[in-house]
Amino acid sequence: MERINWRGRVVAALVISTAMVAGTLSVASAIGGPDTKIYACKGNTTGLLRVVPAGTSCLPTESRMDWDQKGEKGDIGPAGPRGPQGPAGATVLFATVQGDGTLVDGDAVSVTKAGVGAYHVTFDRVVRHCAAVANLAVVNDEGPTFGSGSAVTYPYGTNVLVRTRFSNNAAIDDPFDLVVVC
Repeated sequence: MERINWRGRVVAALVISTAMVAGTLSVASAIGGPDTKIYACKGNTTGLLRVVPAGTSCLPTESRMDWDQKGEKGDIGPAGPRGPQGPAGATVLFATVQGDGTLVDGDAVSVTKAGVGAYHVTFDRVVRHCAAVANLAVVNDEGPTFGSGSAVTYPYGTNVLVRTRFSNNAAIDDPFDLVVVC
């Protein structure tokens, strides 16, 4: 008896599953795309609604209904409240320094030459967690002339240590432009 009961349950589950899939496919085909009408029949006494394909006749006890799947665009609503103040943007500092350690231009407070190719550029704020990039360059009336070496930067405290090197990595006193982004 349990065996028949078990088989009966399996058959019933398969029949119900098949009916659900068929019903879902029927509704999906009846609805169509996002810009199509939806057609339905509503029971006059029960109020039950069933979606049907276009052109389907309703039963005598039902009323035909249709509506657009996508309605008309509504009016623009009122503006929302002002949001909170966003974070401050990046602060950009710069310095133009001659090979002898002379500060030519920029936001730096001072420059201290600490040996051949070593410069401590001091700012009026902490730059320890900022990005610093230096570029070897000579600026004159004819425009920039870029050096053939490199500049390495080390931000610490309110200073940036800039080390200028020739292409063979030997220290050299070369002018540079320093940009610090915080």
